[in-house]
Amino acid sequence: RIEALLVEVERALQHGFGEGELDREREALRAFFELQYDERDTKQDHQWASDYVEHFLGGAPIPDADEWHDLNLRLLDEMTAAQVEQTFRAVVPETEPFVIIVAPESAGDAIPTEADLAAIVEAVDGAAVDPRPDDTDAIDTLMDPPDPAEVTVRGRVTPTEIPQLTLENGVTVVLLPTEIRRD
Repeated sequence: RIEALLVEVERALQHGFGEGELDREREALRAFFELQYDERDTKQDHQWASDYVEHFLGGAPIPDADEWHDLNLRLLDEMTAAQVEQTFRAVVPETEPFVIIVAPESAGDAIPTEADLAAIVEAVDGAAVDPRPDDTDAIDTLMDPPDPAEVTVRGRVTPTEIPQLTLENGVTVVLLPTEIRRD
């Protein structure tokens, strides 16, 4: 929901970010950068092209994988919650919310009007919002893992030969083989 997103922006503007929040995001980014580094030999052509376009149009450097990995980890290690908060507070108030709503025509009356959206922005702007508790315990899972289920049907997605499994709980699993990562 748009209102929930704007409330979180308002919460960050009013209360900043806690060290626990930063630590969780830092670890998520660290895992992403490590994965990116581990897969450096399988970088796709479109990724290379994007790097060259950014370099040509904006002068962005094109570091090699080792330099990029080391730079990102160094920045993560040196980043503080105060710096993130300061940057957020400098950037967000200078931008207007830009909302594009895409929905099927059948959604009809469920699609908010421009006036509805303006009312939401106005209601949230400057509203008192409680700070987020800075509990440093990371969330291990988003949900409880489902009970194990046996495979009831083995087949293939037609006209391809991609394996498809149906489990006894009704879940369908499609297995997409790849050779990009071989470990």
